[in-house]
Amino acid sequence: MRTFLLLAMALAAVLVARPAGAQISDRDLYERIADAVNSYPNYSIFDAIEVGIENRAVALSGWVTVPAKRDEIVRRVQRVDGLRTLSTNIKILPVSRRDDEMRHQVASAIYNNPMFWMQAQMPVPPIHIIVDSGKIILTGVAESEGQRTTALMLAQRVPGNFGVTNLIKVPPRGR
Repeated sequence: MRTFLLLAMALAAVLVARPAGAQISDRDLYERIADAVNSYPNYSIFDAIEVGIENRAVALSGWVTVPAKRDEIVRRVQRVDGLRTLSTNIKILPVSRRDDEMRHQVASAIYNNPMFWMQAQMPVPPIHIIVDSGKIILTGVAESEGQRTTALMLAQRVPGNFGVTNLIKVPPRGR
């Protein structure tokens, strides 16, 4: 009886000490996944990963420039404790010298603008630039509506583009 009691107490101590992955909130899970993606050394402003979570079911979407990035990001997210299921819809951007040049032109136009100098110093700046067959997509986060609009105008000035879609979000004030 005493052995059973000690075993039961030891088991209870282990269960209490070990965080249960099932108990993690979607918000905490999002933070862990965002960290896993953003800490990937090859993740850049020319890739954009969106994370959707509902009841620990994770959906990844977005764009990357090479298949190896998609594969490694998926592996990193799969290792995050607490997710129930994972689905992916990450598109691989076509290999194109013209698109590569345009990505760099847009990045230069935005991050050499004084309004974005502080963000340009970050390891992964918050505005991401996707170019797919000459079509530019801006995504990520801006500090203000002024930054969002300026980024759009700067991207539109890059010659040879076939249109710019602005998906940049501005968080509500007070956060």
